[in-house]
Amino acid sequence: MFGFIFLLLSFFFLDLSALSSEVHEICLNQLNFKSSLSGIYKALVCGKRLPSGEIKQLFVKGGLVHLTVVSGAHLIFLENLWLKLPLPKTAKSWGLSLFLILYALASQLHPPVLRALFSFFLCQFSQKWKLFWSPAGITLLSALFCLIYNKDWIDSSSLQLSVLACLVYSISKSSLKKAFFIYLSLLPILNRWQNLHPLSVLINWTLAPIIGGLLFPLSFLSPFFPFLYKISDFLWLNFLKLLEGVKFLPSDKPLINYQLPEDWTWFYILLIFFVLSAFKKLRRGFH
Repeated sequence: MFGFIFLLLSFFFLDLSALSSEVHEICLNQLNFKSSLSGIYKALVCGKRLPSGEIKQLFVKGGLVHLTVVSGAHLIFLENLWLKLPLPKTAKSWGLSLFLILYALASQLHPPVLRALFSFFLCQFSQKWKLFWSPAGITLLSALFCLIYNKDWIDSSSLQLSVLACLVYSISKSSLKKAFFIYLSLLPILNRWQNLHPLSVLINWTLAPIIGGLLFPLSFLSPFFPFLYKISDFLWLNFLKLLEGVKFLPSDKPLINYQLPEDWTWFYILLIFFVLSAFKKLRRGFH
């Protein structure tokens, strides 16, 4: 556990930008192949932003563009994958930490993935010392660590959206309700630059599991097992054809039109945190 703390604190005392750039370039070189879908692979595996174009617009209009950005969901998959490997217990523990750090470096240490990495370490720390920190508390603390690491991220919309979505994710066990409440909570922020149709909730509910459970794993494993590219390319092409249905969604029909002022964003996140915490306490009181 002290090793975990050392690795966590190293983010505050070491300049990792140069190392991250080198690891990112190595990752991109591993994906240096000719494909009309190379942008998707580089976004999912190396954290390179999806290039502007028709494919990106499909993801944006369908409310799925967040799935093309390396985030906590990707780290959870990699954690589960690593834990299935036949390794000694000690090697699994240390190896997992190094593996996730390496992936975060390859992803250019973008705010959402670094926040997820901090959350992973904080969760490990809480479990080790039986602190019983709540997932919401860990989420806020991970955001604070991100701001300590880089104070300029105070205005990072990707960090703010990541924190907010993570807070709201635990509001219900129903995946459909999760998608709806995340949409509702993010809308006042998303309205600043796009009009997201309410039907994107259903799109997320039905299609997001396909990306997270099938397409991302295949995209991640393909550089190590090149024969998988034919399978993943085929599935991605058919997925994009399915996603083309979002073209028929009206572009100016959000559920609410209110735009949250940028200066209020962190206060809004804290308000959501306290409301959800109070709601959970009340719900426990009735059981």
